[in-house]
Amino acid sequence: MAVDEQAATVYLTITAAEDDELTAARVDRGVAARTELVNPAADEDDPGHQGHLDPGGSLGPHGHTVALPADRPVRLEPDGAYFALGPLAEPLATGDTIPVTLLFRDADDLTVEVTVRSGPP
Repeated sequence: MAVDEQAATVYLTITAAEDDELTAARVDRGVAARTELVNPAADEDDPGHQGHLDPGGSLGPHGHTVALPADRPVRLEPDGAYFALGPLAEPLATGDTIPVTLLFRDADDLTVEVTVRSGPP
């Protein structure tokens, strides 16, 4: 997870046991007001619609998903798909961990612990 005072991005690697789709994530509102799955590849057909935090710190609705082929690691990383959190309820400190609940099209929700870092992985 990369973080500044107003927003954070979550990067991770997911391996699904069966073909599925990552559809969203949730964090406690005490961490961030919103969590948004941003997938720039989903915008290739609509170049005017790029997922990001706007200057006011709000997130627009994207409806993005990430395909998860069975038994193949899929990385959420800089210059690819990621989760944007913001605005943050309060600044996060390097080394803190926060629970992030991942939501899938078919699989049950999965909560993972994400470690705060000062920059991208």
